[in-house]
Parts: sequence; C-alpha cells; structure tokens
Amino acid sequence: MARVAAAIFEALPADKEMRAFDEVADTRGCDLLFAGLDARETRAAPEVEAGCTLAVFMKVSGPGGEAAAAGEATSTFEFADCDQETLGRAKLFARQVLEGMHGVKATGCA
Repeated sequence: MARVAAAIFEALPADKEMRAFDEVADTRGCDLLFAGLDARETRAAPEVEAGCTLAVFMKVSGPGGEAAAAGEATSTFEFADCDQETLGRAKLFARQVLEGMHGVKATGCA
C-alpha cells in the first residue's frame, strides 16, 4: 500500500502533502484527496467537504466489498500487488484524476 501511495504522490505536481489515513480529520480547503484502503478491512473512505474530489486506491485480494468501502469516491484504482506495472498504473491513475478535475478527458484505468 505504501509503495502505491508513494507512486501516486510522486505523479502529482507540487503543493501537496501526504498524511496517514487516521490523520485526515478535516478536508476543508482540500481540492483533491487520494485515500488508500485495504478491501479486507472495514475502514471506509473518509467523508469529504463540498468541492473536494475523493479518489480511492484499494488493495484487493478477492471479489466483494470494494464498492462499499470506496464510499463517495469519484475515481477508484484497485490493485492486488505492488509490482512495477501496478506502480506505473497508479501514477497514470493519479494523472488521470487530476486531468479530469481540470476538464481534460481521462481514459479508463484498471
């Protein structure tokens, strides 16, 4: 999970910060929030304030439960491992979410 989070963080332009999931209590003033979840846990994506886009990246190990955990996410990226291909797709996902926020048509990402 940490390697995918780092890849997403790296793909985004400056003026960003990374926090542990439990440290995100307030999303006021936040334009975009990427939240990492593990589908095996019961933790759901955080609620976001109006004007904040929520994008979820989720480690999955089997079918079921993924959609409920993603909550009000506008975009989701599911992965099963952290190989180089997955890290590349995570970077692509981050760029596509950002492009979508700025009106550029984003293509699908597995």
